[in-house]
Amino acid sequence: MRKAARMRADEVSSVDVELRDLRLAVVTSQHRSLRQAAEALNIRQSTLSRRLHEIERQLGVVLFERTNCASASKWDPTFAGIKFLNRIVNLGN
Repeated sequence: MRKAARMRADEVSSVDVELRDLRLAVVTSQHRSLRQAAEALNIRQSTLSRRLHEIERQLGVVLFERTNCASASKWDPTFAGIKFLNRIVNLGN
């Protein structure tokens, strides 16, 4: 596990992440698949992956646990990712 994944979710500092990038993270967490999320967002998988990595770099935490198996890859939110994504979703309420 990368060091950033061990950071507590409430330690995520405020950074300048654009709203469209937050949407990318939310849609990816809903689909738990980079391919399906990219299709839903109408962007290339490589673009989505690159932007998600950039969000994680800016935040200093790993938002998704990537699991590759023979048929597909899974992108499951980490604990920090779940806390962060819940904050994003609750902003709209």
